[in-house]
Amino acid sequence: MKTLISKIVVILFFVCLSVGIQAQTPTPALDQQKLMSQNLGIWHHNVSKDTVEVWEIERYGTAFEIKVYNLVKDKKVHIRKDFSSLNITDGKFYGVQHYYNGDMATWIGAFTSEKKMNVDFVKNFDPATVYAKYEFVNDTPDTFTLNGFSTDGVKTAEYKFAKVKK
Repeated sequence: MKTLISKIVVILFFVCLSVGIQAQTPTPALDQQKLMSQNLGIWHHNVSKDTVEVWEIERYGTAFEIKVYNLVKDKKVHIRKDFSSLNITDGKFYGVQHYYNGDMATWIGAFTSEKKMNVDFVKNFDPATVYAKYEFVNDTPDTFTLNGFSTDGVKTAEYKFAKVKK
């Protein structure tokens, strides 16, 4: 009788354990490549009355390239090129910005939801050296907002972009 009760207790334990494990099934990871692809195209941000910042986002194989320039009274003024690629080990994008004047910046970022990507600007891809944070929010398929933050999380900037060409 004692062994029968012991067996029942063990069986009940495993049944309860398996129910608990099923309830904790993780949600599937976001498809980072697909989410980044929703931003392909040409985007405009009105800087001032006669200046528009332009982002041309296109695929470069499995990576992404962003050409950034200003149109000042319809004259093109180069700012930078941005190249980013998904690291399949940690599921984050690693990007390098090459500025027209020779400067360079590196960043690490990932989509945290279907509509939001968080980016940390870091020194030489070292996540411990964050010096600026940005958040890209896809408001609609044709608009996004770029928010800038200090390392303390204080909002420092907001830029609105509109898609002009796919």
